[in-house]
This record gives sequence, structure tokens and C-alpha cells, in this order.
Amino acid sequence: MKPKPVTYFDTPEISSAKQIQADKTLIDNYPLIQTLLESFPEIALILNENRQIVACNQNAIAGFGNSSLEQMLGKRVGEAICCIHSNEMGENSCGTSKFCAQCGAANAIKFTRENLVKAIEECRITIQSNGKQEAYDFLVTTNPLHLNGRNFTVFAVRDISNEKRRLALERIFFHDVLNTAAVINSISAILHEEEGEEFDILLQSLKEASDQLIQEIQSQRDLRNAEDGNLTVDIVPVKVNEILEKVYKQYSQHTLTEGKKLVLNKIDDSVFINTDKQLLIRSFSNLVKNAVEASNSGDKIEIYAALGKNCVVISVKNPTYIPEAIQLQIFNRSFTTKKGSGRGIGTYSVRLLVEQYLNGEVSFTSDKNEGTIFNIKIENRKDNLKQGL
Repeated sequence: MKPKPVTYFDTPEISSAKQIQADKTLIDNYPLIQTLLESFPEIALILNENRQIVACNQNAIAGFGNSSLEQMLGKRVGEAICCIHSNEMGENSCGTSKFCAQCGAANAIKFTRENLVKAIEECRITIQSNGKQEAYDFLVTTNPLHLNGRNFTVFAVRDISNEKRRLALERIFFHDVLNTAAVINSISAILHEEEGEEFDILLQSLKEASDQLIQEIQSQRDLRNAEDGNLTVDIVPVKVNEILEKVYKQYSQHTLTEGKKLVLNKIDDSVFINTDKQLLIRSFSNLVKNAVEASNSGDKIEIYAALGKNCVVISVKNPTYIPEAIQLQIFNRSFTTKKGSGRGIGTYSVRLLVEQYLNGEVSFTSDKNEGTIFNIKIENRKDNLKQGL
């Protein structure tokens, strides 16, 4: 007996080609349905009881990069849009993985199919397009459709990626940048009243705040350029310890680290990697900041690096466990665990910059006993690792 397909979320069964064609013919018998689909300003689909596409509008055909409905017929939404998790559980497994359980689109489809009522969900999705990954934010609306004793789902999607980018940018500039500018303003206001040692301390604080302000603005510029495919990188030999020391210094005296223990474990000082120094520092700094923010008073956060096979791995470890539901969304654009003030681009931007521009890989592990470790692996030729050539 053939084993039953495994699923972590929705049903794995698929309709036969004959049934798909019968569903398409049934809908074709109602010309008004196609007219209504074409009235949607963006992508609109009709899914059968097994979540497979049996009708769509021209916006869907163009938006999914196809030339006709026949190329999409029988596919599920994730497969049609090339979601990176659509085949997580094997062929024809779209909607059945642990990742699907956290997907707004999958949840909306399942809710409407089971309850025969309308659903509206936001969906964060990463697709594989032209050899690279692209992140989108969608607003998904699903409605039940009953025809000749058959239940279908009308699936409509609106791209809200630009809205999410604008909101994230506003939060950054209204929160991070404004706070840093306020620090600079306060120090500048009292600087002329101080002298001697106090003056030197304030002057150093002013420089650090100014540097932070510039970094925050540059980070957003680089992120936008990276998403647009226009980011220019400057790959040069860099000592790994320079990266570690720079990030450690940035957070060792930071207010976020008060009451916590930040530990730096250096690697052999002769170890080099070829990378863009500023982009790697910015990316690793983001991971360290997240680790510090997630830690509690008295916790130890470790920064370290290790040699791998033709690569170097730099890591940050903290004792806090990340719940599985959050782990499954950790690299999604616009996802954040920080209520209210969260920007939702930290780990997403790290993966984008490291994997698309620095020839690297970002990964993490999280265990209730061991805590959480985030890694950035940078590939390098073997003869460069200790010579900086």
C-alpha cells in the first residue's frame, strides 16, 4: 500500500488532469465569471477543492510570468508564483509544509474552503525569480464560489510591498534616525559649556552619534539598492578579527547591553576573507543587535568566528530560544517580533546582502537548552584564508 502523503498544514491530495479540465470547462460555461475576474485590478484566480488553479485573469497570467492559462492550470498558488517553499515536502506539496502554516495566503485559502466564508490575510512570501530570491508583501482576499454542487475559492491578491517598505522606512526615520539626531542635538547644546576631560568625553560621544546616524541612513540606501539590483560592492581582503572587534566595540558599551555580558572570542589574527567590509560589518551588527535585544539581564552573548572548509563562519550566540512559529518566518520581509516599534527588515536584509552580494550564507539554530546561534558563512579560496590575497 502506498504511504499516505505527510502534511503539516493543508491536505496533500491533488486532482487528476481530467478533473482539472472538467473544472475549467464548468467555469467556462459561465462567461460572467471570467468577466468578473477581469474586473479585478490585480491578480485573481479560481481554485478548486484541492487548491489548484482552474481559472484566472490576464493580470495573473502576466504577474506569474506565463503566456496562457494552460501553463498555470492545475498548479497551486505557491507553485505558480515560484514560492521557495512550494516543494518543501516534495513534488505537488504546496500548502503542506511547516512554512505554509505561517503563510497568510495558505491560511486564507484553508479558512475559506473549510468554512465557506470570506477571509483576508497579509502574506509575506519569497519567490525564486531569474536565479535570485525576491521578497513580497501581499494582501490576500478569498471568497467561496459554489457552482453545480462544486465548491471553488476565488483568490485575489494585491501587492502591498511598496506600502510596507514606506512604513518601514518611516518607522526607521521617525524612530532610529530621530533618536540619534536628538542625541547629537543634546550633546551639541551642552558641548560649549564643558571643558577638559568632560569636553573630550562629550566630543567622542558626538562623533559616535554622528557615525551612527550616517550608518542608519546608509543601511537604508544599501537595502533599497540591493532590492533593486543596483548595489555596488567593494570586495577586498579583510581580517576577520577586524569585523568581530568593530561589532563588539559598537555594542560593548551600548545601552542595550546594560546588565548583560557581551563576550568576544577572536580567531587567529592571520585569518583573512575577501568581502565588502562595511556590508559585512553592517550585516553582522544587525544579528548581534537582535541577539542583545532578545537576551535578558545577566545573559551572556558570545561573538566568535571559526574556520570551515574554504570558508569562515562568524557567529553570535545568546541563550534565548526562538519559538518554532517565529523560526519559520525569521527571514521574511516585514516580519518582526517587536510589537509597535519593529521594522521587520533586520534578518531579511542580512540574508539579502550576504547571500546575494557577499557570496555567503546566513543560517541559524535555536534550541531550548543550547540557545540561539546565528551564523554568516563567507566562502573563500583556501589560499586566501590566512594570507589576505
